[in-house]
Amino acid sequence: MNKIIIGSSEHKLCDVTENWIVHHVHERHEHGQAVCAQIILKTSSIDMVLSTPQCARGFVGGRHPNHKEEEILHLWHRANLNDPHWKVEHLISFVKQVKHHVCR
Repeated sequence: MNKIIIGSSEHKLCDVTENWIVHHVHERHEHGQAVCAQIILKTSSIDMVLSTPQCARGFVGGRHPNHKEEEILHLWHRANLNDPHWKVEHLISFVKQVKHHVCR
């Protein structure tokens, strides 16, 4: 299942809208909370969890990413989502791009 999680709210990645993302990011900002955003991708050729720096750190993968996963990691880094001060516009852009890899 491919999904996006912002704080404690989650949504199917392939069905998520810009408005949903903006609402949940801004809601957490308005309450003075750190905004943890995670993207979970699971397909026949992709198995990864991407998290912004505000998320609690758990287990980090034990294998090298395959070619498709490398492409997605490149998009994540290019969107500056590893920066503690990432912007909602960058998350939206990343989601739009990654949908081409996992939503058919």
